[in-house]
Amino acid sequence: QMCIRDSRIIEGYELEMVSTLVSMLELAPEKTAIEIVWCLAKMTAASNECCEVLCKQEAHLKLLELIQKNNTELTKAALWAIANLLVEDTPAKNSLLNKGITTVILNIIKTPDIPLSLLRTICWLVLILCKKCAIEHYAKIKLLFPYFEFLIKLKDESVTGDILKAIYYATEIPCPGVATDLLRYVNPCTFIECLSSFEAKTGIKILGNLCVLDEAFVSKLIEDKEVLPILNSFLEVHKNEADIAWMISNMDSGSPKHLRKIVSSGIVEKLCLIGCDSTDYNKRRQAIFAVSNLCSNASEDLVWQMINMGALDCMVNGIKEMDAELVWIVLGAVEEMLITCEPDEGSNEVFERLSAVGGKSLLYSLAQSGNKETSELACKLMDLSLIHIS
Repeated sequence: QMCIRDSRIIEGYELEMVSTLVSMLELAPEKTAIEIVWCLAKMTAASNECCEVLCKQEAHLKLLELIQKNNTELTKAALWAIANLLVEDTPAKNSLLNKGITTVILNIIKTPDIPLSLLRTICWLVLILCKKCAIEHYAKIKLLFPYFEFLIKLKDESVTGDILKAIYYATEIPCPGVATDLLRYVNPCTFIECLSSFEAKTGIKILGNLCVLDEAFVSKLIEDKEVLPILNSFLEVHKNEADIAWMISNMDSGSPKHLRKIVSSGIVEKLCLIGCDSTDYNKRRQAIFAVSNLCSNASEDLVWQMINMGALDCMVNGIKEMDAELVWIVLGAVEEMLITCEPDEGSNEVFERLSAVGGKSLLYSLAQSGNKETSELACKLMDLSLIHIS
């Protein structure tokens, strides 16, 4: 209780107190052990120093033993203490994964009539195990995938929220086959349903990552009748704008059919407005990236549709940001647009429209900039426009 009220109380005494409590665990009866472990859980929540001392003493391995005792209260307390430890300590996480903590977790999940409070703690620990998981431990994390759908379907906000975040972190593990493994056990419709729930932001991030990892998944997503309208409705009320723009960038598979559906959904027009008018830099940046990527792969008629929606205004705004990566993406998109669109009656209308929104003067400035790659690409664009005009 003192730890909860004021963490400063234990400052300077962590080593002595933690060492004493851990040594007491060896001989303590279960009832006392529960109180000791809860005390350790609260101390680790209140002080990073306590976590460091516990990890040095390999207390996490002792706690792993206690989780497997047939005592719900002791298991719950030990799970809390371990979760607090692993938030900051990667070596302890690696150690527990090597000691088979995922198998222990699965055995608890399979327990008949498992209390919801214990299940919530388990799911929080699963989230922490998946976060920044090293690639060498992916096979151990993968053991949990078959139970994700079941846990999400429980419709408990805490359980669902933590498992969805765990799935998002799993999609961040740089290991081939992550998307295939996840989609083998979790129905894609489950993620789509998340877009209409309290976990919409996490759902969008998961879908965006899956689009990067699995091209076939992109097709399923765009063909779904609900996804694009839901994303469009979010943009209408300025909700999750940066995440949606990033997701749309990842959904661009290069398929003319898919791109046409994205353009006709109303999303592109809203992204152009965000890229021009948003006061939030990250939202502007993600929107400009998305619009540039879409324009890079578009057919001539779709290029003109997006130009009429404000794509060039949005992209010129990207050049003004003076963000080297963003400028490069925008210039690359303009190059593709110039190549795609044939000149009409001796003039390149794309370049004329670009000039009308200030793009021509910016290209001249970039051509004279100190960045060699950017300068060369800007010169190339001006050369392209002259060729088209001639």
